Amino acid sequence: MSVGDQFWSITDVCVYQTGIAIATRGPTGNNIGGYSDIWFHDGQNLTRIVTLDEYEIVGLCNCLGSLFATAFSTGGYEAPALIRIDSGTFTIVVSPGSPLASLTSAKIGAPNACGPYVNFALTSPQINNVSAVNYIGVYDTILQSFSHLGNFGADDLPQVTQPRQLACSGRAAAFPMATGGNTVLQSQTNSSLLPSGNLFASSGWLVSSRLDFSTPGIAKRFRRIEVVHSPLATGESITVNAFVDQDPLAFTTSLPPVPVSATAMNNTVGTTTTVLTMGVDTVGKTIYYALNLQGNGSSSPKVRQVAVEIGGTWTWNLDVDCTSIRRRIDGSSDDAQGVTGKDLYFLVRNAYENGSTLTLYLANGLQYTVAIESIQANAPGYLNHDGTSVKADEEWLVNVVLRQAA
Repeated sequence: MSVGDQFWSITDVCVYQTGIAIATRGPTGNNIGGYSDIWFHDGQNLTRIVTLDEYEIVGLCNCLGSLFATAFSTGGYEAPALIRIDSGTFTIVVSPGSPLASLTSAKIGAPNACGPYVNFALTSPQINNVSAVNYIGVYDTILQSFSHLGNFGADDLPQVTQPRQLACSGRAAAFPMATGGNTVLQSQTNSSLLPSGNLFASSGWLVSSRLDFSTPGIAKRFRRIEVVHSPLATGESITVNAFVDQDPLAFTTSLPPVPVSATAMNNTVGTTTTVLTMGVDTVGKTIYYALNLQGNGSSSPKVRQVAVEIGGTWTWNLDVDCTSIRRRIDGSSDDAQGVTGKDLYFLVRNAYENGSTLTLYLANGLQYTVAIESIQANAPGYLNHDGTSVKADEEWLVNVVLRQAA
């Protein structure tokens, strides 16, 4: 395709609105780093919709009136992407990869639309500690959710370099491949319309991102995780694991929950809710969850939504008497501590200013890690019981609010 004296290489073309959408690679001699464009042609005028720097578009498709494109990073620094384009909007709806500090070899295939689903192949995915084998991704344009068909075997290699290499019926997919010098039509069936029936993976994991409820620096009490799912069939189960103040990028399928009691398994036939009730002292700043879904070979649990319930932590309102003169418990005489009232006040004040955590010991033997939420100090002048005068700023009465911090 030529525009003026420059030539673009056409990658794919598809119907879009009242014309066609065209995906191209940058002009020859001006493709340092690599970039792609998406254009709209209405039969007379050619209009550039968007330019993607350092991304190469693999293919286009139209699904329910929206334009979808798949692209991969030419430098290999970012995860592949499924892009949605509507009138005036551009959104990356799927980016199947973990944040990477090094190069990625993941590649994405051209999209194929079937009903409300956009399907594409992904090879060498790098979803940290979850999946490392090829699969067919499925994006639901109505629910705006992403899932994928079962992982492929080591010999299964869908073609990702050419458009129109994937055929779909609902969530069933077929693609050509070559192995051992022979061409093969590989298929996965997850559709009652196909004679081979339904095939499901025996198990799988769903791992959330880190949840901080927009308060990453404030401790919270995590109470429950509630998973709403399809009615469990015989042989199906859902296990919920929670991880408090942990990094989801460090997740592995063998990692025990944190705390170790933060796990719940449900295999009761017909139930639609699985609930993990956290311990009373499950306090932290962030949380993520991992769901282990077990199928029975002919069906698998379908998760519809997950809710995490949090609440405030314990608080204690105390009046701290920062004085250098104290009476003994039996009231017989004064007990001189050798520390001035001002020093005791500044001990509290500095802990508050520096955000230090303290240990609160209760009379019943329990102890809590706390932080000082607020202080209100008063330094009145008064007369001691022996008639001596105490000047302001020597003795302090400090109201302190402590909040459980861990």
